[in-house]
Amino acid sequence: MEFDLAIRPAVAYGYSGMGPGRKQNEDRFLITAPTDATLLLAVADGMGIENGGAHVAELLIKQLTRFRGSDQILKHLSDLIVETDQFICNSVPAGTGATCTAVFLSNGYAYYVHVGDSRLYLFRNRRLSQITCDQNMAQFLVEEGKISAAEARTHESRRLLDQCVGCGDCEPAYGSLEVFPGDLVFLCTDGVYNSIAIEAMIEVLNDPADLNTRTQALLDSALKAGSRDDRTAILAEITNERKVSKMKKQNDTITEIYTGSDFAKEVKQIAGTDFNACYHCLSCGGGCPFSEAMDYLPNQIIRLVQMGQKKEVLESSSIWICVGCNNCSVQCPNSVDISAVTHALCQMAVQEKVTIAEPDILKFHQEVLNTVHRYGRTHKLEIMLRYKFYKKDWFSDMGVGMKMLAKRKLELLPSRVTQMQDVKFAFNQK
Repeated sequence: MEFDLAIRPAVAYGYSGMGPGRKQNEDRFLITAPTDATLLLAVADGMGIENGGAHVAELLIKQLTRFRGSDQILKHLSDLIVETDQFICNSVPAGTGATCTAVFLSNGYAYYVHVGDSRLYLFRNRRLSQITCDQNMAQFLVEEGKISAAEARTHESRRLLDQCVGCGDCEPAYGSLEVFPGDLVFLCTDGVYNSIAIEAMIEVLNDPADLNTRTQALLDSALKAGSRDDRTAILAEITNERKVSKMKKQNDTITEIYTGSDFAKEVKQIAGTDFNACYHCLSCGGGCPFSEAMDYLPNQIIRLVQMGQKKEVLESSSIWICVGCNNCSVQCPNSVDISAVTHALCQMAVQEKVTIAEPDILKFHQEVLNTVHRYGRTHKLEIMLRYKFYKKDWFSDMGVGMKMLAKRKLELLPSRVTQMQDVKFAFNQK
């Protein structure tokens, strides 16, 4: 089977092939456009006796076509799958069910719902990331350290599902991630990923051939690698321009304000890191020791930059509260240097002369740089005294300061480096 569709959010191709020696293909897939600006993708892998798996997979796909989008996408899509789970459980023979991985593309985001062991991947900047987690015994053994991820591909326990649509108590996993032009959203059943190594998948996805050819190549590669299972894959290339709009009410009429990408390009050039690799997994916010004091989490700052919300970003307190500890960058699975982004934004905020959200922090930074400019190194006592003079707060830290002096953690007199001309040269660079 094959299907292709070209609409605003993405161009998508899907193929499904029956396993060698099988009488019927029990995989199904869906590519449909609920509206002109959205796209719904899904793969289902049926299981059961006497072709019951094919029937259930077909029923599940038909149920998904009812989805037209809503203001609570993940909730309503999950509810639809749970409703289908109950119907299948009560109307078909026991032991019959299907996996389901569905993705709804809308307004620059991919909203996904997942049950079983079919998979959703994101291919961005030549890197392939598995988004969903298999709901089977093999994955449990991997998490427990009993087997490796490579062993899980052929381990017998992979056939034991924790969840399927039709079990009667399915609880879909769900989430969302931001997608950008050039990203590939990749859905497949286990007949594909169990036979092809990640490196082989990446090689196919990196191929300059058209999307249709690459989708078919994934199935062919699985067959050549020895797959005996039905094989299904969908590739969707995000095509929508990053023309993000912000709604504003003016005189009871709604107007759309479009922002360009010049701001994002400028930040990327100054920071020297590709923050478009961020897929908003929230690891950075979880690792940040100061996130509770921020008005925006680190990934939200990146999102605002991507949206072109220059004024809102440069006037935020988060960029100044960041101390550059790099915990966020270490936690990031795609190695985005978030500290470099916040430092670039601080630099731009000063240059643009916007209202600084944390002027005290800016003043402290300036005093640190002033001592480096004068001596080629920091002089902590001078920094502290000058900052105290600025704040007109003379005594609040007096006890701490005296202890530091007593333990020789503070030098009374500054010392200069010998190569001051190099320091002055560095400060004169634009």
